[in-house]
Amino acid sequence: ATGFDNSNYFEEVYRGCIHYANGDAWHLPEGAYETMLCLKDSGVKLAVVSNFDSRLRKLLKDLNVLHLFDAVIISSEVGYEKPDDKIFRAALDEISVDASKAVHVGDDIKADKAGANAVGIDCWLWGTDVKNFADIQNRILQSES
Repeated sequence: ATGFDNSNYFEEVYRGCIHYANGDAWHLPEGAYETMLCLKDSGVKLAVVSNFDSRLRKLLKDLNVLHLFDAVIISSEVGYEKPDDKIFRAALDEISVDASKAVHVGDDIKADKAGANAVGIDCWLWGTDVKNFADIQNRILQSES
């Protein structure tokens, strides 16, 4: 015997899946909402490109930010995931923005930076290139002027 009880394990996994499928389990980082709202009000098109699943739309709605995005591109819905260039092209196509005018903010050098750069999108890595949402807002608005 291993001491491992399968029924408890699967029950815990199930509870975790249900818990994290609701917005109550998540929160926006400080400054995120204000930055997205400011950029949106300034005419910047916003998109989510994620290797998540279709629960992401509900989470964004529960967090009261879904309406701020012009596109939500989810790997499980489009059939390819970052770093595949097709997922980035799907976002560009949906918001009608040229890659040279876009920026992708991510946290993974391979999935985010390599994928975005492969289609000509500049990528800022969180914690390296940008440290907070004010950095993102300032850099985007400065490039717009």
